[in-house]
Amino acid sequence: LKPGYTKLNLYSDNKLYNETIYVYVGGGPRLADINADGKINSLDALSVLQHSVEKITLTGEAFAAADVDGNGNVNSVDALTILQISTEKQSIWDLIYTKSTVCQN
Repeated sequence: LKPGYTKLNLYSDNKLYNETIYVYVGGGPRLADINADGKINSLDALSVLQHSVEKITLTGEAFAAADVDGNGNVNSVDALTILQISTEKQSIWDLIYTKSTVCQN
């Protein structure tokens, strides 16, 4: 598995158990953790804002981690979402669930 979040679907043979769990695989940047320090906080949001006004350039894994809404752009909406996650106004798991649902449909 690559570093980041992933979804695991667990099923029992007798079909009595059917559960989906979300896990984080360590190593490298993860969604919303731009600087890969293991925390989602205002420093990550600041990096996104700096990128959005072209003060810095995020590339590769950092860009992918910053694009929290998955639209291919990194902007102030992504920064706001990261701030909401860091203050627990929004859950990273809800965001990941939404992205995986949108990608599957």
